Amino acid sequence: RQTQDISPFGIHDMAGNVSEWTASERAGETWPAHPDYPDLRVPVVRGGHFALKNTTDLLTTRFFAESPDEATLTRGFRTAADK
Repeated sequence: RQTQDISPFGIHDMAGNVSEWTASERAGETWPAHPDYPDLRVPVVRGGHFALKNTTDLLTTRFFAESPDEATLTRGFRTAADK
């Protein structure tokens, strides 16, 4: 099945599958430190997922701070490697 969702690299249908864990922080700001865990860096989850009801929610710039101890069907990760 061909879709119109094509990345600049020619990869199809990557938007809206699951939100993804990233190693990044929110651009321009840092997350506030948790009072009990000031050295803990909160992972940032970016992107939309299949359970979002509105197509305007499928943004790569959407971000959430989520607990790594909580599992959900709408969050995943993407592996990548440098050449």
